[in-house]
Amino acid sequence: MFDEFAHLKITSEKLDWAAERMMGMQEDADNTPEIISDYAWLRDDEIYCLAENLFISIKDDITACKQIEDRCEDERWPVRIMFCFTRSLLEKSDLYDDSEKYMAWFENFRDSDPDPTEP
Repeated sequence: MFDEFAHLKITSEKLDWAAERMMGMQEDADNTPEIISDYAWLRDDEIYCLAENLFISIKDDITACKQIEDRCEDERWPVRIMFCFTRSLLEKSDLYDDSEKYMAWFENFRDSDPDPTEP
């Protein structure tokens, strides 16, 4: 598996890079015409993939959860959901690789904190 975080050494750098990457994905979605509905908004699977790669890259750092917790209040919704999901992966190992559980997680998050860019 390609480790998109391999070029970064410390967790804070990985978190910063993940936030930048997530906002790049949001920009791509914003530039996609709404007629192409599958790509005009961030999809859960896109957020999941980045969060999963981040989780794999930082899971052995004992300070990772605390560093992510501070970022779960980010004003940018795409960054907020990605960090909150990554925190959940770190806290609940049964969420990892269980599609029913992580789909329910995303549904619950979107219910409590809706994406402001979606119709």
